[in-house]
Amino acid sequence: MGWSGSGTAGATINSRTKKPRRELGIETLGAYESFGKSRVGLDVTGPLTKSLAGRLVFSTNHGGTNVQRTQTTMRALSPSLQWTP
Repeated sequence: MGWSGSGTAGATINSRTKKPRRELGIETLGAYESFGKSRVGLDVTGPLTKSLAGRLVFSTNHGGTNVQRTQTTMRALSPSLQWTP
């Protein structure tokens, strides 16, 4: 989920599927925003065996907001497996 600006009630939701895929795929995200906020992400998917695919998504957010002296750090790690008989 991405927020529409700092301190706002609006939001956008990424509805793109994040299921493991049989073909190798790598996506990256890097952003530097207002108030010194930064975001970094890595998404790797691909086959692990003949019938098993995996996906690993990592993201981290760090920085401030428009509220003075407010700093936050958030990290997320989301692994997933898909077995096809």
